[in-house]
Amino acid sequence: MGIAACFPGLFTDVTRDAAKYAFVSKEIFETGNWMQISIMGEPYYQKPQLLFWLSAAAFQVFGISNFSFKILIFIYSLLGCFAVFKLSERLTDRKTGFISAIMVIFSVIFVLYTMDIHTDTVLFTNVALSLWAIRCWLTNEKPFYAFLSGLALGLSFITKGPFGLLIPIGSAAGFLLWKRKISAKIAQQSILIVFLTILVGLLAVVPIFQKNGFNGVWYFLWDNNLKRLSGEFNKTSTDYFFYFHNLLYLFLPWTLFLFSGIVFIIRDYFRKKLNANGFFIFWGLFLFLFILSIAQSKLPNYIMSGLPLLAIVSARAWNEIFDKKQKTLVFIHIIILIVLILFTILIPLWFPVQPEHYIWIGIPALTIPAFIFFKTNEAKTTLFVRTLITMLAIALTLNLYVFPMLFSKQGAPKAAKIINEKSLASEEVYYLSPTDISIRDSIEMLNTTAVPGAENIQTELHFYRNYELMFYCEKSVNYIEQLEDIEDIINRRGIWIYTDPTGLEQIQNLTKKPLDLFSIDHLNLKRPAKYIRPSTRGKSLEKTYLVHLE
Repeated sequence: MGIAACFPGLFTDVTRDAAKYAFVSKEIFETGNWMQISIMGEPYYQKPQLLFWLSAAAFQVFGISNFSFKILIFIYSLLGCFAVFKLSERLTDRKTGFISAIMVIFSVIFVLYTMDIHTDTVLFTNVALSLWAIRCWLTNEKPFYAFLSGLALGLSFITKGPFGLLIPIGSAAGFLLWKRKISAKIAQQSILIVFLTILVGLLAVVPIFQKNGFNGVWYFLWDNNLKRLSGEFNKTSTDYFFYFHNLLYLFLPWTLFLFSGIVFIIRDYFRKKLNANGFFIFWGLFLFLFILSIAQSKLPNYIMSGLPLLAIVSARAWNEIFDKKQKTLVFIHIIILIVLILFTILIPLWFPVQPEHYIWIGIPALTIPAFIFFKTNEAKTTLFVRTLITMLAIALTLNLYVFPMLFSKQGAPKAAKIINEKSLASEEVYYLSPTDISIRDSIEMLNTTAVPGAENIQTELHFYRNYELMFYCEKSVNYIEQLEDIEDIINRRGIWIYTDPTGLEQIQNLTKKPLDLFSIDHLNLKRPAKYIRPSTRGKSLEKTYLVHLE
């Protein structure tokens, strides 16, 4: 049922990073170039290929759509849930393994990032596979698990570069630290693991080297990864408690057990009660949390790669809290569930509901009687199932109503739909944003000196593309890169221009031709708070315009 609750999110529109990844996958599908990742011909070195390969492969089968962009990534994430089960089973027992996997599927973070796709959605699976394979290998020392470990680590690398290796290396180091010895087999087979990791990783590195030589490789390995720690690249936050704040809601409805589990494992570490499995969890998890917390580049989706270990410590805490009859914590969890159920009831009062939404509001409401009346002879099982019912109501509310309603407010997909329906084959599409032009001009001057000798590496420029328009528009989208080019373009025949109020004013000042004008409301999902608050909702929508020059 948790998987079914995630399914509607596969049809929700994409935005921001997900839109960028969707467009890159679309470009691979259209050009057939599966190795050299690019955006409109510009090299794109920020992310390796694996996510794009999954989506481009789905485009081959299903065509280009929201569903086809997400479906293989979603299926791949379910493989990650199975790997979490196997890993937790190896580290604890079969029952705790089952609880760990269920906690992943029935969590806000899983629902959110299987709807709003990021590379971390794919990395979650590869980290889980790496951890499971490495833990099996460290115990039985079989070549098969060494091979599987190297393959999974390589897949992690071609998902998100060196960052993908952080947790598995930390966990393996913790296990060996507890053992305080390395057998001859482990030493020999570790060479195989390193070799396979490098071999698979070359799929990401070689195309970059072919395009930009060592400068491109240096950018990919260093600037795009380690410089995020110092904030020299893509600085977003200096708040050391950023991930604490975000985990409070992202790991709902299991938040209490997550933080309890973290406290319990720290307690056992300093009391010297952790065995080898405890060290495996502790060092992987806390190296991950430490690096993320001190990094100056922070985003909530980065948490996804730590989800396997976060779920395991939560499942361990679930068992300990009930085994030791810690009634206060159980009571707090029940209060959290009641608040969440009230959220699903009150959400229609918070957001405007149209008649076509009534059925989607009604479906999650059906889970409320199940929550109230479900009961077994064991309090632990009763509360666990009621927690699942609560999360099912939340997931259905988000994926059937809240997410589609918010994401459908974007202007670019609506503009693309008009262009797809009304444009002629000979007509061209342009995007004009005077604000973006001024930003691009300034960062381009800095960008060419960021990596000596790598002038062709257009890094931050990729942040200033309208990827939603580019993905949803069936035609190629051209960019007006200089304000001086506007007059020449608008004097042609058969032109569509998607722009903002400033851009529209520039066009109107430069032409006397009649404009076929479409006014489109747009919600900037980077700043949705104004729309979420009813008092400011009316001011949250920005005006954008689609101009047709026949």
